[in-house]
Order: sequence, then C-alpha cells, then structure tokens
Amino acid sequence: LDAFFKPQAIALIGDGGDQEVLLARNLMRGGFRGPVMPVDAQHWALEGALTYPDIASLPLTPTLAIITRPIADAPRLLHELGERGAQAALIASEWHGLLPAARSQLSDAILNAVQPYGLRVLGPGSQGFHIPAARLNVSLNHQPLLPGQIALISESGTIAQTALDMGNHYGFGF
Repeated sequence: LDAFFKPQAIALIGDGGDQEVLLARNLMRGGFRGPVMPVDAQHWALEGALTYPDIASLPLTPTLAIITRPIADAPRLLHELGERGAQAALIASEWHGLLPAARSQLSDAILNAVQPYGLRVLGPGSQGFHIPAARLNVSLNHQPLLPGQIALISESGTIAQTALDMGNHYGFGF
C-alpha cells in the first residue's frame, strides 16, 4: 500500500474537468512534497503546473496515477501506466450510464490491463483518500482535514463525507 500512501511522484490524468481541477488543487494545497505531473492534452497548465500531453511524455515514472478521464479510457491508460512502471492507480471516473454487461466487460478490461504489471487499482468511482499527517490529499473533498490519530475508511462517499465534515466542525482530526 506504500504506492498509494507514500508515493514518490503522482500523475494526474484528466481532461480539464471539475474532478481533475479539484484533485490538483487538493494535491498542491495539501503540501505533497513530490512532483505532481498533470497529463492533459487539452490544457497547457493545471493549478500552476505545466501539463504533459500523454503518459509517455512524463519526465518521471509516477508511483501513483489518478485518473479522471472517462471510464472507457481506463484500460488503455492503465496499460500505458503499467508499461511505464507505475505501481498504483486511483480511478475517480464513474460508471454512470453503463449497463451491467458493459460494466462487467470494462471491469474485465481493467483487470486484464493491470495484471501483467502488478499495478494496484482503487476504484472506479473512488472519492480518493486524505492523509493530513503525510501532507497527501488525493481526494475529492472540498475542505482540508485536520490531522489526528484515527483513520476512517468507508465504501460510501456520502457517509465518509458526512463524518469528515462533522470532524472538521467539531475539531476532530483524522
């Protein structure tokens, strides 16, 4: 799990959408000490960081990649990341609009793309994670969390966000 929770370099692969902008903002403002390398062929900069047109153009191999592009792009992107040597990927992209059969096929394609490389995947539809003490905010939270001594893990983004908001309101850290 170190590839997720202690990455050396992060690639943020998106298309300029709201999720990509929020994740970039959280990473930059959270104080992550390693390089954040946005991959976005449609924009030249994101939150003050120059973007790269594709994964092959990255100057470093990312330990962790965050994908916000449409879910249909995930298998190809994961294959490219695996070839590049990435160790983990978080897929924030959602399943919206896909019928169960299409979801199943896409899940199989994602597994087939990562299996040869041992690339670990969190998602699709992940809200991310936030580790205040490690200065790592890879989340879709709209406000930073206070550091604390307890971890919160939830499959439900709604429940997690409610708990995190309550923690901030009462001064309770995570």
